[in-house]
Amino acid sequence: MDTVLFYCTEKTIIMAEQEEVFCLAIENNDVVLKHLLLLSEESKSTYCCNTRCFGFIDGTVRSICRPTKYQRVCYNGHKRVHGLKFQSVVLPNGLIGHLFAPLEGRRHDCALLRHSGLLDQLEERQWRTADGHSFALYGDPAYPNRDFLISPFRGAVLTAEESAFNRAMSSVRECVEWEFGKILSIFAYLDYKKNQKIFLQPVAKYYIVGAILANCHTCLYGNQTSNYFDLRPPTLEEYLHSL
Repeated sequence: MDTVLFYCTEKTIIMAEQEEVFCLAIENNDVVLKHLLLLSEESKSTYCCNTRCFGFIDGTVRSICRPTKYQRVCYNGHKRVHGLKFQSVVLPNGLIGHLFAPLEGRRHDCALLRHSGLLDQLEERQWRTADGHSFALYGDPAYPNRDFLISPFRGAVLTAEESAFNRAMSSVRECVEWEFGKILSIFAYLDYKKNQKIFLQPVAKYYIVGAILANCHTCLYGNQTSNYFDLRPPTLEEYLHSL
């Protein structure tokens, strides 16, 4: 594939070669995910009130310098910045097990989920618990409920059990934000939007590489997420061998 730094159209923003880098580096990391599934069986009562849950999904907006054209496509009205959107799945052992990027900043998290094809991939793998239930991700209320995706109970009137479930899962879902923060704390350059110029630099590729290197750092030293859930990440050799 020819190197394409950035191509922008009226409807979408595409980083052609960056998606290829992502697929090779993170999405096909089956060793990491299988490693987690074994750990989750050992300590499922420790880290999550739902024994089907093996990871937490969320989207983030990374601010960029205001582009010279197609500004409306990149603008995120919620954050009030121009940016690109990234979708991450954080595993309880502290690793980013899946990263999809980039889409234009105005897109909703559900659009990221649909374009990533993540639910189709989980359905193909058919990972299941010992009692036959499918493993699932947990997301915030922006996501729908599916066989492989759990979101909070909705409604004005909830039972005591539903309210307790929402509170418990909301507290552990924060680990996604911890990993977003870790990438930026290690690579502060990624948080300096005045240098994130989409028509001059492969902005999304920088963030993807940062996520991979943050995973390597977690394998060596652990992180807040792995300590919170008391789950050991794979060794650096195991992780790099799976790439």
